[in-house]
This record gives sequence, structure tokens and C-alpha cells, in this order.
Amino acid sequence: MLAASGDFGAGVEQLQEALRLCYGPLNPNLAELRVDGRSGPRTAAALAFAQAFEKITPDGIYGPHTARHLAFVTVDGRPGLCWYPFGGPLPQVP
Repeated sequence: MLAASGDFGAGVEQLQEALRLCYGPLNPNLAELRVDGRSGPRTAAALAFAQAFEKITPDGIYGPHTARHLAFVTVDGRPGLCWYPFGGPLPQVP
């Protein structure tokens, strides 16, 4: 379940989408993250930002610990809705 630089596929694409939609409001660079299914330096940097925000080790690797703490996009038909395991929606950033 590790997603490190060089990984690719649908799982990486889902991670990129969650980083862009769920953490993008806090960091303009994440809002522009390319969702292409390939993990590289930009995906790792975005993941490290999200990890730091969630107060876990910002190593840029998506493993079991990160999976338990990161927000993800829900699949109930409402686009862009994120679920945050530890604390509800992120505050809106002006």
C-alpha cells in the first residue's frame, strides 16, 4: 500500500485527487496538482504538506499510518466532498 515516487495507477490518481480537493484550499500549489496517476516529486510534496497538516511525519510516502489520518474524497455522488477522519471539514480559506 505504499505510494512512493515512481508508483503509478488508479490508486495514485485517487490520492492525487484527494490531495487536490481536500487540501488544495489550504495550499494553492495543491489546488493545481496534476491528477495523472503517476507519483513524482509534486505528489510527494503535496502528500508531505497534507501529512504535516494532519500532524504526522511528513515523509511524502502514503503508507498505512498516513492512510488512517488523511482526508479522502467521498464516493456518495457529491463531487468534491471530503471526509476527515480526525476532525470534520477543513476551515474555508478566503
